[in-house]
This record gives sequence, structure tokens and C-alpha cells, in this order.
Amino acid sequence: MKHITALALALALTACNCTEYNVKGRITCEGKGVAGVQVSDGHQIVRTDSKGRYRMLTDKKDSLVFITTPSGYVAERSSSMRPDFFALLTEPADKKERHDFKLEKQDQSNYSVVFITDVHFGRIVKNNVDRDHFEHKVLPNLQNLTTERQDAGKAVFCFELGDFSHDEYWYENGCDEIEAFNFLSSLNYTAPTFGVSGNHDNDGAITEDDFGSAWQLRRTWGPDRYAMDINNDHWILLDNIFYVNTPGEGPFKKGINGKRDYICMLTDSQLEWLRKDLESVAEGTNIYLCTHAPIFNTHRPDEKIGDGQVAVLDTIFARFPKVTCYSGHAHMMHFPSTGEHTRFEQYVLPATSGSMWQTDVRGFQSTSSDGTDAGVFLGDNYASGTPDYDYVTNTYGQKYMRVYDMNEVGKYYASHEDVRFQMSLYKDYKHDFAESRYKNMIFANYWFHRPGETVHIIENGVELAVEQANMEDPLYNIIYFVPESVKAGELKKSLRKYRYPHMFTATAKTATAPVLIRITDADGRVVREQELVRPKAFDENID
Repeated sequence: MKHITALALALALTACNCTEYNVKGRITCEGKGVAGVQVSDGHQIVRTDSKGRYRMLTDKKDSLVFITTPSGYVAERSSSMRPDFFALLTEPADKKERHDFKLEKQDQSNYSVVFITDVHFGRIVKNNVDRDHFEHKVLPNLQNLTTERQDAGKAVFCFELGDFSHDEYWYENGCDEIEAFNFLSSLNYTAPTFGVSGNHDNDGAITEDDFGSAWQLRRTWGPDRYAMDINNDHWILLDNIFYVNTPGEGPFKKGINGKRDYICMLTDSQLEWLRKDLESVAEGTNIYLCTHAPIFNTHRPDEKIGDGQVAVLDTIFARFPKVTCYSGHAHMMHFPSTGEHTRFEQYVLPATSGSMWQTDVRGFQSTSSDGTDAGVFLGDNYASGTPDYDYVTNTYGQKYMRVYDMNEVGKYYASHEDVRFQMSLYKDYKHDFAESRYKNMIFANYWFHRPGETVHIIENGVELAVEQANMEDPLYNIIYFVPESVKAGELKKSLRKYRYPHMFTATAKTATAPVLIRITDADGRVVREQELVRPKAFDENID
């Protein structure tokens, strides 16, 4: 093929003359071509012919070609746990190249999804805390949930929702995205695993170049926009982090050349690709959207995409009555309201690493900043159209809340030297639970709180008045903020925040009577209960 100038290539792409191409291939299953499979370069979408062949003329600027895996199939895995649904384009635009894809048939009539997010490999490398805890705590939990379902004949998929590595320490700790990916691959996890980019998955050595800084992502997890069909449900994975990394003088960690700042947004080219992708999706199909930053987040409005983009997405998805969104990023469990955009349902999921493994270093379980124990979020029975959700913590198995006897918490706060030091610095920003106003109070951090559920706190058979409070978690303050406050020795803005909406409080009539926490759904049915036998020392609340 003759050399293609930029103008000629643009004209050829516009004309879509498939007899002229620079990328071709064949998609097969058991040696036979699979017709009608979508193939994309991130901008255009073509389909395979009756023999599974495709051709496209592309400028190759996104450096990838990838397929939308059709319902009833999964891409073969040549190695590791990631299906080979994409290929890197390695030749210049004026050179032809071929990329074939192989599919396997899969019964997806009953399937489950497990989610991990915010693993932050490389953030804590002392004594291999991150890798050791992932391999010996997270992975067994993840694999057991997967194996149980696979043995029952279910298809299982894993979605990794970003911040798999930690950009600040790529060079200092020798663990970048590729190294983190290779570690996970070495563990032989059995579910096909798909990922999206988080803000920390970009190369901090590259400034003001969102595409360039994501070079390792393209070699590990693939494109910044792709989709798959599972049992006729349509799953979409988008990178909604625009990595800016404004250059500056620092001080920065080794190899880092910018502030590692970012914008939560989708690019125009991603939105245009999404429109094209949905053209072939039947009206009314169940849509599932995976991103790193939330689409909606009523608690941290600065850590979601802008309202203008939400309105655009609402228009793009107009043919679909329900779009379920899964995100990480916030290191919390939260199912926020989507306001006027009622077609959407948002699940913000807690970090697999808790607080980037820092609480593990201190000998405690991984705990996110809202007090949620780190674990695996699980969706079952997707074929029903209304998935059943569960949460399984890394340390204690199924666990949905932590309940505090605030009289005992108050004693701890009053007597602990480090807590008193913290309160002397942060008296205007932190709750001092040693104060008398917390006497006889019960705190229930019910992190699995779903819309429509009601929390009842019952003492001696009598319901107490319950308030849904914007309150910090006492345990998380003790195991994270107090040590950090002592270490800093002075007031630091970053240690002031973290109050979350799923803390429920009530004042008991006595200091000793047992208290029952009862959760009911929108129809008044009891969905779970937990008893607190008082008095219960604060130190016992770690479980």
C-alpha cells in the first residue's frame, strides 16, 4: 500500500472503503469464523463478515484494536487471567498488520461478577505488606467466591475498577502498572478479569499528556473504552480519569515530574465511541457501566464527573430504562441518589486495600476511610435482571456493619494519650467521643445501607429514635488518623476530613441493656440483625 498522508487517511476513513485497509484479522471459535463481531480502534467500529473476517483503515493513533465479545463467548486467554480481547498496533499507519482473535463458547445463562478496586500495589512495600496481604487475605477470599460459583455451573467475571497501582511510587518502590499486573497474573486467579484506569494508574514521569501517561495501561488492561455482551446484557468499561500531571518543581518522589492532578471526565472521543457502540444494542437491554470515579457521588461532589456530562450520558442512554454504574475511587461504600437522572443506579465500592494497606501495617484489618472493612463486592443472578448483592470482607467474611457502645469508646478517648493529643489539634474538626453528650449512645456503622432500607436500634424491645448522621468512624480514627496526627505533630488539612453518611446513632436509656440493630427493606421485611451486648470495650470493636 502506498504511503498514506494524514489528509488522505482522513478521507479514506470518512469514505470507509473496506477494500483499502491497514489492519485486518479473523475472529474464530473452534476454528470457525464468528460473524457479526464488533471490532474497533477506539473510534470506528466494523463488523466481521460471514467467515469472521474484518478489515479497517485506521490512523492507529490509539495504538489498539479490540473486539466487543459477543454474548455466549469469552476471549481465549493465552496467559494470566485477562482475556485476549485486544491487540497492540505496532506498525505505522502506512503499514499493514494482522490481528486475529479466538473465542471460547461459554454458558452465561447464570453469571456472577466480583469487583475489586483501589488495590494500590506499590504504595506500601515494607515487608511486602501489599502483596502479602493481597495474596494471603484478598486472593483466597476472591478465589473461594469464584470457585463456589464456578462449581455450581455459573460463569464468573471479575472487574477491577482502577487504581491498581500507585503512580507516586512507581519508580521509588519499583512497582508500576506492569509489575502489579504481572504479580496478579502470577497468582493464577481463575475468573476472566477486566480493568479500567484510575488516576494512580498513570505514569507520573509524563506531564500534561493523558494518552501518553497511560501507556502501561494499554499493555496490561487494554483500551480506555470497550464493551462486552454477557448473556445479552451489555457491559461498558470507560476510563473517566483525565490525567493532567501539571509539571512543577516538587518536591516529588523519585521519577515523578508533576503534581499527579487529574480531572474526572470522559473525553469527547470516548462519548462519540459510546454512541456508536450503543447503536447495535437492542432497546431495553440491561446496561452496566464500570468506571473508576463515580458518575454520581452525593458525599464527595468533587470526585465525580461534572453534571454536564451526566446530562450527556442521560441522553446517550435514552433508549435504555436502566443503567447500573459501578465505581471505586472514593475508598468508601456508598449507594448515592442519582437525583433527576432516574435511569441510573450508582454503586460506589470500598477499596480492596482499605486505606492503601496503611492500617494493615499497624496490625489491623484493612479498613476504608468510612470504616468499611475491606473486602469483595459481589453481584449474583444477573440473568434475572435484578442482581443480588453481597459483601464479603477479607478478614471476617460476610459483614455489613460495626456497632459501638459509645460509653466504652468515650473511656478510650478520655484515657488514651495519643487521642488527647489529636483532640488538642483538631478540636474544631474532629468528634471528641469522650464528651458527655455521647453518653449511652449507640453508633451503628451500617456500610451496606441500600436505598429504601431502614435502620432500627432497639433496647429491651423498645425502638429508639435513630438519626442518620454525617459522622466519622471511631475505629478508623484510632487506627489511622490518630497515628498520622501524632506523626505529623501539627494540624494538617488532609487529616481533618472523612465523615460519612452511613453512620446511624441513637441514645439508649441505660448503659448496660443489650441493643439489637435491625435492618428492614422498603417493604418492612427484616433483611439482617446484629446484637450488641453491653458493656463492650472499644478494643473489642475491631471485629
